[in-house]
Amino acid sequence: MPGGLLGAGVLGGLSQVDAIWQLYVLYVLMGMALAASLYEPLFACVTFCFGVEQARYIIPRLTLWAGFASLVFMPYTQLLIDTFGWRLAMSVLGLTYVLIAPGIYFWLLKPPEKLPRVRGP
Repeated sequence: MPGGLLGAGVLGGLSQVDAIWQLYVLYVLMGMALAASLYEPLFACVTFCFGVEQARYIIPRLTLWAGFASLVFMPYTQLLIDTFGWRLAMSVLGLTYVLIAPGIYFWLLKPPEKLPRVRGP
């Protein structure tokens, strides 16, 4: 969730850019947000928390839902840009994430009862 919240903040920040250095700073931050919230870290966490056998069933479902999100948000983004312009669209997209994501994280995604123990070297 921290990566997603950082990404939402960057989207809001993009709507206010008026100098090239601000764009560079925001894109570095966006890279950090993406590194914390894309498929690879998600799959690693799922495999760690649920084990390889369960991860084989969970990961395809997550991929399907992520594809569904793209199906919904691509036209939503275009509608926002056409209606309000790109600057306000970036702010609305960041706000949309902040409003929707906590419900997904805290009510729909239940952590496992007991996390596996990690053994050191």
